[in-house]
Amino acid sequence: MSNEILSQEEIDALLGAMDKGEVDLETDSAATVETEAYDITAQEVHMKDDFDALGEVYEKFTRRVKSTLEARLQTGVAIQLSSTNIVKYGDFIGAHTHPTGFGIFSMAPLIGKGLMVFEARLFFILMDCLAGGSGKPPKKIRDFTPIESGIMRRLFGEVLTDLEKAWEVVYAVKIVLTKDETNPEFLHVAGPADLMLVNQYDVKVNSSSSQMHICFPYLMLDAIKHELSSSYMQSKNTEQVYTEKLKQALRLTPVTVIAELGKSLHTVRDILQLKRDDVITLDKGPQDHVTVSVESVPKFQGMAGIAKGNRAVHIFDMTQ
Repeated sequence: MSNEILSQEEIDALLGAMDKGEVDLETDSAATVETEAYDITAQEVHMKDDFDALGEVYEKFTRRVKSTLEARLQTGVAIQLSSTNIVKYGDFIGAHTHPTGFGIFSMAPLIGKGLMVFEARLFFILMDCLAGGSGKPPKKIRDFTPIESGIMRRLFGEVLTDLEKAWEVVYAVKIVLTKDETNPEFLHVAGPADLMLVNQYDVKVNSSSSQMHICFPYLMLDAIKHELSSSYMQSKNTEQVYTEKLKQALRLTPVTVIAELGKSLHTVRDILQLKRDDVITLDKGPQDHVTVSVESVPKFQGMAGIAKGNRAVHIFDMTQ
């Protein structure tokens, strides 16, 4: 019998101990199990990892916009990507007050609208530099004047041009500024619960600093998720490397080129009867075109002649 089965004596002893209260039958009710609330309707914030290839876009965009701002402001500018997060549009837009510089842009052929945000402090820093100052923001933030709004639109256009150029490394898009706004209540880029990929850039001009945001709807990027994955970019780069190597190898590959001066049709009897000094008449004369074949494939038309004392063929047309 297996040792795991109690004998009758052991069973009797256990029952006796239970009757005497020597065996505690109560469970530990104080024991707790750690739990975590989970919303099955919410999308995971780790989805930003689906777009690994955008890291190259961010790096190129940072370099380009730094050069653009320095050229425009005529002073040193430091800019870096400080965070990348996926948040709900309602939460993001609710964190901004009036006035803030908002620029809505399209990214054809992708569907949806992106959003560029200049914090009010950043805009006034840029305005002070454009006016010849050192980039000192005002003590009190006020609304933008019509002239300042026009300057903001121009800045949006220049920065979005840099963004379009940066996107060329992963996916060609045409970015166009469609609207600018200063009041977040008048923005309708996405639904409150829609997810946005938000990139925050820290911008420092001389001793003053503030933030700029570039936002993409998640659904816009989800349509090209495959092209934005690191595995796709790696295979694409590998394909480009091998394609160039293959082209280089083909350029150095020797091929046979034959210029056919003419031909003649004979029977086997005629060939067997040929003897020295016999003449075979060709179907083409000295002024007729010559067919030039590459690896037995007709490619060119030419004229036979002499070049620098050598027999030659002058190419004048491609074979259809």
